[in-house]
Amino acid sequence: MQIEQFYELIPPQDEVIRVVPVIDWLSFNMKNPTDTIPHASSNDTMVQISDNISLKYYGSGTQHYKYRWHVLYQGEDLATLLSHTVNEKFVKRGMCKLDIKNHLLYTGRLWEFYHALAADLQLEYVNISRLDIAIDGLNYLLHFVNEYVRQTAKNKVVELKGRGRFKSNLLDRPTMLYNSFQLGSPKSKKEVTIYNKSQELVKSQKDYIQRFWVANGIAKELLPLQLLAKAMSGKHAERYHIEGYENVYRFEMRLYGELVKSMQGFTLDWLKTGSGLMSIVKRNCQNFFEFVEYNRTDTSKCKTIDLIPFHQFDCIPIEIQRIIRRDDLYKTKLSIKKNVHQLYLGILQPSDYSAAEMLVFDVNNYELKDWYSKKIIEWHKEYQYVNTDASYTAAVWDFLTGLHQRFTSNTEGEILI
Repeated sequence: MQIEQFYELIPPQDEVIRVVPVIDWLSFNMKNPTDTIPHASSNDTMVQISDNISLKYYGSGTQHYKYRWHVLYQGEDLATLLSHTVNEKFVKRGMCKLDIKNHLLYTGRLWEFYHALAADLQLEYVNISRLDIAIDGLNYLLHFVNEYVRQTAKNKVVELKGRGRFKSNLLDRPTMLYNSFQLGSPKSKKEVTIYNKSQELVKSQKDYIQRFWVANGIAKELLPLQLLAKAMSGKHAERYHIEGYENVYRFEMRLYGELVKSMQGFTLDWLKTGSGLMSIVKRNCQNFFEFVEYNRTDTSKCKTIDLIPFHQFDCIPIEIQRIIRRDDLYKTKLSIKKNVHQLYLGILQPSDYSAAEMLVFDVNNYELKDWYSKKIIEWHKEYQYVNTDASYTAAVWDFLTGLHQRFTSNTEGEILI
């Protein structure tokens, strides 16, 4: 395909596309400082918390929590609550986890319920553990990605920025199109999936989602889900398209807790509006799910292809903070100390280019300039006599103190997790 043919797959910029972003999965980590969540005594234990909130014991929890509760709001089961830490080495005392039931996310009652529960149980928000944002109505995306993966190295005119690679699902032989694609993994802390949601609804029978579509103008009419489930069983279950019916394709972005935590200034208010949700998706698409016109090796200088109509929303700019894992920070500090020790022993030499580069990289990468300045004084007192050559020890000290001029401060914020 030529680049013009790729653009023909995308609606023109001046065309208004009916697009509705919605939360499809939402899990919170919460704090229960006043210990208002009860201990369960037996199965089917029902505890009335307030006029609106009650807890029904579901059974044993997980490896981190003792109890699993159904949370009922005005008699309706709307969430699962995990409570009472098993091992405080892994999860702090007083923590709990709240998983919202999927059907609640497609109503207008999510935040009414959340704030009522937080108030009645005196829970405090800590962070998001998982957030899935779905965008329905971008039916052209699956075809675009199919054409992208069909390219060869010789005729490539569109490229994906970043290092991600698409994983494709089953190939529909009549159309020779893949019916879904996945980008990213839990290890990368974010994933994107593009698939036929109408086809998935036939399997899951989640009628409330297609009713949400009709109410928001995404679909014109409801699918006969039970009838289609019988008709599509067996060999027709993985077809690219449900013949004779309107199909809705979904773009879904899954974000895990560490990545949500890295978004500077994040508040729950971002989850309460379409513009807020689209802002989150837009920022996390950068250098991940972002296509360019491929005409040079350096894709950062290639023209970006606007696939998702972010311009239809009042998107806010979001900055990503640099995330530092505590275990990585600890290992880096040990590595710096080891290298300094080896310098005093003479295993590494001040004249070695690699010695300076290792120390400068570690200190700058983890913003350890102040820590290093304090520690080299302690280490000099500890190691200055391990080498009998006093002139060599003095040269090592000069080398270590001379590195200060190469240390820089990172302007990005950082988070320890």
